[in-house]
Amino acid sequence: MKKIISTLAAAAVLASCAAVSVSAVGAEDWTAGNGYLIEDINATVLVENTPAGVQVTHGGYYVDGVNWGGVAYNTPLALDGLTVDILMDVVPDWEGGEDAWFSVCFLSKPQLFQVGDYASNPGISNLLRFCSDTPSFQEFGPTDFSMQNGTNDAALSLIEGETLTVSVNKSGSSYVLTVNGVEMPTEYDLDFDEGYLVVSASYANSNPDAFKYTITSINGEPTYVEEVEVVEPDVAVDGETTETTAPTTADAGIVAAAALMAAAAGVVLSKKRS
Repeated sequence: MKKIISTLAAAAVLASCAAVSVSAVGAEDWTAGNGYLIEDINATVLVENTPAGVQVTHGGYYVDGVNWGGVAYNTPLALDGLTVDILMDVVPDWEGGEDAWFSVCFLSKPQLFQVGDYASNPGISNLLRFCSDTPSFQEFGPTDFSMQNGTNDAALSLIEGETLTVSVNKSGSSYVLTVNGVEMPTEYDLDFDEGYLVVSASYANSNPDAFKYTITSINGEPTYVEEVEVVEPDVAVDGETTETTAPTTADAGIVAAAALMAAAAGVVLSKKRS
């Protein structure tokens, strides 16, 4: 018996693959800050794709928020149920005396908060002060830069090689944060239900590459999936053996989903009797 795979069927399968593929732009989904000033020069914020996700490298110290190190996600996200996972690749050693913090904010604009003009970019701000024996998560906002609460808990530590997880959930009409499984006490009443994710870090007198962290996932979805080309097994077309290739991603579920979609569309791989 001779297998016949029509050109139409192959095209339909490829179209199905394209329809169910996850678009993984990665670093292009993020806007880098213009960099903190180090010796009066804006230090570069490096944003790049890695197998683990979108990695950010920068250093420097917060002064006014106009110049800032970190990244903002380009698209506003629904806040209720939002979860962000950040792998801490490099955390600077704290030797005491210098101000240092990490921050995961949810704001009305894709820009870090400005202490002197907070009302122009309101929302949920915080400073995770990791530089102590018992780290403290300080909550600020939503309309001015005033601290609402400070929560001390060893679970809030930033540890190299471990993941920081920050979630936002609605409680009644307000929003609350959960950090590494610890629910924070502040209830935020916001004028918006979709906000921009802004991640930053600051350390006085730090080097330009003091921090390195990888945003691995948002709502459980990877921030970057490397696209690869997979060579499919040889198939017989009208008695001739040909090698086919098809674009795919690292997500193994795409192939199965494409097959289901092709079947639903009425694409049939048939056999013809000799």
